Amino acid sequence: MGVPKDVADDRFHRNMIVIIINCTRWEWLKRLRVQQADLYYFMVKHAGDHAYAADKNHREINFI
Repeated sequence: MGVPKDVADDRFHRNMIVIIINCTRWEWLKRLRVQQADLYYFMVKHAGDHAYAADKNHREINFI
């Protein structure tokens, strides 16, 4: 069984923030990227339920 969606979402957000902090030199750009990551995280957390595949049988998932 996979990781619960809320745990996966929180890890995703933390990982984005760590990458932004470690790979962005300018503070003004860092702030903009963190805001974008926060918006992206919000949308994934609240609208991404149908795409989360932790409890699905991966053989049944159709890849295009």
